[in-house]
Amino acid sequence: MPDPVNASTASPAAPQPSYSFPPPTIPETLEARISAYQTNVLPTNYSFDPTLSTDDNYMVLTLIYARLSMSKRGNMACIVVDPLGGRKEEKEEGTPPAKRARREEEEREDFRNYPGRILSHSNNFPQPTSAPSTSSSTSSASDGTDPPKKPSLKPGKQPRQPKPGQSAFLACAAVAPELHAEARAICLAAARGVSLAGSTAYVSFPPCQHCLPLLVAAGVRRLVYRQRMNTGSSVELCKLEGVECVEYTDKKVDEALKERVRRWWKERGEGREETRGRMEKWWREEEKRVMGKMAGAEEAKEQVEQADGNGQAEGDALPVDLVATTTS
Repeated sequence: MPDPVNASTASPAAPQPSYSFPPPTIPETLEARISAYQTNVLPTNYSFDPTLSTDDNYMVLTLIYARLSMSKRGNMACIVVDPLGGRKEEKEEGTPPAKRARREEEEREDFRNYPGRILSHSNNFPQPTSAPSTSSSTSSASDGTDPPKKPSLKPGKQPRQPKPGQSAFLACAAVAPELHAEARAICLAAARGVSLAGSTAYVSFPPCQHCLPLLVAAGVRRLVYRQRMNTGSSVELCKLEGVECVEYTDKKVDEALKERVRRWWKERGEGREETRGRMEKWWREEEKRVMGKMAGAEEAKEQVEQADGNGQAEGDALPVDLVATTTS
């Protein structure tokens, strides 16, 4: 496999039909603008620019999608695409034809305006629990690299405390366990029986050392991401497995793509207030869901224990007729 390709000099993909949408209508209220988009729901109204390559367009869409991440560690997104759009490749004689799950057709219906076929997609997704996580060794930074393990609290330093009016659950949101975008996209595809063999994965940053082997094992043959993959073992793995890497390392190209993303969101009335409000709303709802379920489970457990205790007490008591005989 050749060295990673620089996206600014890579040959553009074959021209794709362009789709356009009418100018977006901006919701009047802040609440409506917050509710217009949700995490892990890929926007369907991005217009692919025919003057850009397919890779450029999908990278813009990936960055648009990344804004919908609810993680407090950094925003990530992954979109896995079948570049053939479901068209069958010529098979060698004797090779059984590949089969796709029916659910792929359902997925296709939602994204007919996008080239190829979107097989799976996801944001990085927090998995908050009622018991805050004390370890971040398995998480990665927002650029996909593995951060150094944080040392234990220094002498005299106090653990994270809630802000005035903030619950302990929300205070620990930044260290909540989370599932990376690439890993979750693979899991969603597996749950639907969708094969990712031969696909292209668009990721907002280079996949981390944990996600890259998963992408390779799932059959992804092409990776497109921003910045450079600096981990030697990751680069070597891609070379050994014949996975093509397309990197956006030119700052001017990257800024041009991000400017398109900013313009797209601005046209829909999305600003910091909307993004922050959406995240705060999601975390409040998660707190209610998680704490409510845990409280319900604890209550059910107490009821079972109480019932068991009552049953045991009754079982230990002597029968009434035996008591009467004994005391007579």
